[in-house]
Parts: sequence; structure tokens; C-alpha cells
Amino acid sequence: MSSTSAKPTLLVLGGAGAQNGTVIKVLSGTGNWSIKLLSRSTTSSHAAELGELPDVQLIEGNCYDEEDLVSAFKGTELCYINTNGFAVGEKNEIYWGIRIYEIARWAGVKHLIYSSLPYVSMNGNFDPKYRVPFVDGKAKVARKLLLPI
Repeated sequence: MSSTSAKPTLLVLGGAGAQNGTVIKVLSGTGNWSIKLLSRSTTSSHAAELGELPDVQLIEGNCYDEEDLVSAFKGTELCYINTNGFAVGEKNEIYWGIRIYEIARWAGVKHLIYSSLPYVSMNGNFDPKYRVPFVDGKAKVARKLLLPI
């Protein structure tokens, strides 16, 4: 369901997976947001279920495609990002995490929430005993975005 209210628009990137689905359900339940969900398949059962929630609009596209990102960011004030390290691997997740940030900034997005691991210390140290290969890319992107320019 799409909303035409003056609510702030939040874009959720990373599909209709378990974590993003929970975020969308909670935020939809508040009635405070107009939510756009970018998903490769808006007809999947999970995406369709989320699309029935109040103030949720499904957008078919890929968060690893620049044209899809530029289009999805139009009119977006906030963005929640949770990329899939399983699907793209660590190197691609790092590249796309930074590229998503660049495109969001260019598009005028005011706030980004980037899903990452808590073991990223403020001094940038990675403790190998906590290494989780399919999510290390998220941690490295989050650390990069924390660095002063």
C-alpha cells in the first residue's frame, strides 16, 4: 500500500529478508514513515506480504545496480541499508556499500542507517577471533563511513 501523506520517506535496501522485513514491520506499525522497499522480486511471498502493510511501497530493482539506486533514492530522506554478503561476497559488498553511500549523498538523502557488526571498534581494529566472512564487508564499510573526511 502506498501512502500520499507528508511523512518522511524511508528507503529500505537489501530486499525483503528477515532483518529488513522486521525493520519494515516495526516502522510501518508506527505510522510515522512512508516506506519504500527495493526488492529484486516484488512478487515473492515475503515481499508481497510486506507490500500489504500500511505505508509500504514495493519497488522492483536491485540494490547493486546504479540506475535502480538513483531511481529509488528520488524523494527519499532516510535509508536503511542491509546488503547481502552471502550473495555478492566481501569485495563486492565493500564496493557496493561505498557506492550506495555515494549515490545516496548525491541524491540528497539526509540520513543513512547501515547494518553492520558491532565488533568494529572506533580505532578500526578487527579482531580475527570474531571474523564472520559473509558480513565482514559490512563492518569495513561502516568503519570507512565513520572516518572523518
